[in-house]
Amino acid sequence: MMARMAGSRLVIDRMGEGERATVLRRRRVMRPIIATGVIGGILGFVLAALEGGTERMVSALPPAAAVAAALVTVVTVTAGSVIYWRRIDELERNACLWSGMLTLNFYFLTYMSWWLLWKGGITPEPHHEILFGATYFALIATYSWKKFHP
Repeated sequence: MMARMAGSRLVIDRMGEGERATVLRRRRVMRPIIATGVIGGILGFVLAALEGGTERMVSALPPAAAVAAALVTVVTVTAGSVIYWRRIDELERNACLWSGMLTLNFYFLTYMSWWLLWKGGITPEPHHEILFGATYFALIATYSWKKFHP
């Protein structure tokens, strides 16, 4: 596969039709991922500016900012997921379904166990940021394992 840069545009030389189709498909699949990441980064920057140096991640937001952030999150994740789902092949769908099922089970079991132990006076109240981070890590780990494990 020979590729060279011409200005800011990638020019692909001496590629077969299948290789060119693969490169174009990868670009098409990555666009919604990049777009949702950029929107999430902008939203995170705005929320960090609004919180103004408190010790917690987000201690309090103005109600209008909270509603706007929630709407942007729901619309962006929903639209990005639908677009991504329409562009991926059956192997990618299988990896997504498998990792999604395991991640949902991880969240359910972790949250319910912690909540029950809290109600029993054994542990402190569940920490939402820890649960979110652990669930996101579980998603990355299960997807990566399914996608790249031989």
